[in-house]
Amino acid sequence: MSELAQSALKAKNNLLAMLGAHIILDAMLVAIAKDIWAIGRILTLS
Repeated sequence: MSELAQSALKAKNNLLAMLGAHIILDAMLVAIAKDIWAIGRILTLS
């Protein structure tokens, strides 16, 4: 695998990890706020 392909794979994995962390954090904040209608923020991300 070339160096460029490895770099692209690492960048893709980092972006997926950041997206997952954002969704989890947002879901926790919605749960803490007990605002069920705020779940739309998470659903519109997908």
